[in-house]
Amino acid sequence: MKISKENETAVWNLIDRVCDNALEQYKTTLDQDEEILKIDDEDGGQLGFNKRNCVLYRKGEKVILHFLKDCAQRVAKLVKMSQKDAKREINQWSDMDHCDTYFKNIICSLLI
Repeated sequence: MKISKENETAVWNLIDRVCDNALEQYKTTLDQDEEILKIDDEDGGQLGFNKRNCVLYRKGEKVILHFLKDCAQRVAKLVKMSQKDAKREINQWSDMDHCDTYFKNIICSLLI
């Protein structure tokens, strides 16, 4: 399989769906987990060590899934732009320093 705009779009669409499916398997949302941890902090650690660590682990998984969904949505938006507009868009992002190289070098290179 070669790198193409269509393939990158298809992969990110799949990632988005897989993340949705994974998030649906949880009984709580990311916001609810954050609230559980906040309340536990305020109550002096009533959850206990093991339960708190389980919530922290679950929260970490959800953070990653939401990050991947965000990337998928950004790719979907970028592939509809010209290369010049996409680069301008990416340069405005302040929260993607760790992976803007992928967006600039791979996604933008596929745009006309």
